[in-house]
Amino acid sequence: MRWEPWLDLVLPRQCRGCGRAGELWCPRCAAAVAATTPSSHPAPGIPVAFAAAGPHDGLLRAAILTHKHDRNLAVRRSLVPLLGRTLAQAAVAARAVGAWRPPVLLVPVPPSALRPARTPVAELTAPLAASLPQVVHAPVLVGARRRRPQKGLSAVERARNVQGAFRLRPSGVARAGVTVVLVDDVVTTGATLVAAFEVLRASGLRPVAAIALARADAMGR
Repeated sequence: MRWEPWLDLVLPRQCRGCGRAGELWCPRCAAAVAATTPSSHPAPGIPVAFAAAGPHDGLLRAAILTHKHDRNLAVRRSLVPLLGRTLAQAAVAARAVGAWRPPVLLVPVPPSALRPARTPVAELTAPLAASLPQVVHAPVLVGARRRRPQKGLSAVERARNVQGAFRLRPSGVARAGVTVVLVDDVVTTGATLVAAFEVLRASGLRPVAAIALARADAMGR
């Protein structure tokens, strides 16, 4: 027996994007997010090509937050193709400087919790890699210590918060002749990506690009 209709009588579900009753993520909002156009941006402190799907506001922000807090297949179906188009945008920039050579390793940035119940970024990079030839899901970064969420911290506090926050997981991933792309959900100052980049570079895995679903205001300052 399905329990969702009964739950809706007590706590009606509303779309997290538009508030429409009936489901957490409606087809109209899914289509709007799917129409988002990724673009490349200069990223302060990030020494590689960087592309984001869009600004961290509106429906894109709602989709990212819903994905973080709920295991919602409709939201994931909106975000995975969008992340794929963002990857394609970063590939254009990397190819322009001769830095894009398959195979491509997608390395998701892990969440702030040391032993998280979920890894929202990896939940997007895994199906994306599975849908693309010569692209490999490579969750080789793990937390080295618990850190505070970056939200609400200044640029200096963000950089300090992620110092020593990551380590490399022994994985057997080849480190020579591969293209490494770092993936995060939201980028504000770039401090998290820089910290992850340094760990990978020290291990011999040199990223050539970084992508994110959204860029916050500080990226444009």
